[in-house]
Amino acid sequence: VLAGVLTPRRAIGLVLVAAGALLVISQFLAYHGVRIGDQVELPGGIESAPPPTVDIQIAGSAHSYVLVPIGAIVVALGLAVILRGGRVGRLAALGATIAGAASLAVILLIDLPHGLDVGAQSTRFANASAVLENGFAAELAAAGGVVLGGVLYYARPCLIRISLSGRGVSARRRRPRRRASSRARVARSA
Repeated sequence: VLAGVLTPRRAIGLVLVAAGALLVISQFLAYHGVRIGDQVELPGGIESAPPPTVDIQIAGSAHSYVLVPIGAIVVALGLAVILRGGRVGRLAALGATIAGAASLAVILLIDLPHGLDVGAQSTRFANASAVLENGFAAELAAAGGVVLGGVLYYARPCLIRISLSGRGVSARRRRPRRRASSRARVARSA
């Protein structure tokens, strides 16, 4: 029942829509903080309370929320893949791949160095260290999902037909047999 509704094209489009939505949502999650001190293991294998994390920042603040419109565009491109397919779907998938690559560039070139910077907290507290929070992982996974979905659709795995034997249709094709000449027919009939 679901095989007729959820085709490969629609599944890849849903991946693009979900990844674009996650990219938008991840911009409002905490992605960076500064941990003050270390967690100490007490005698008997008991760990102390986790050290406090201060200066928590939201992912979008590092790059002026530039990934929010990119995520919205990816959602629209994913809907184009679901609803239109064909040439429009391929162009939408190419656009999503480019948008995902741009998102990865922003994340790795702006967010990562900024997220690992302790900043002014290193002068105020001894043993301060920068930590990346769940928002960084969410935006990185979303951008990776956008690139993967775009490449998957653009590579056109949806058009490979599989026969019931599990082999590709082209693997079953053979050269057509030559018709036997009239001498061969005569020899067989004798």
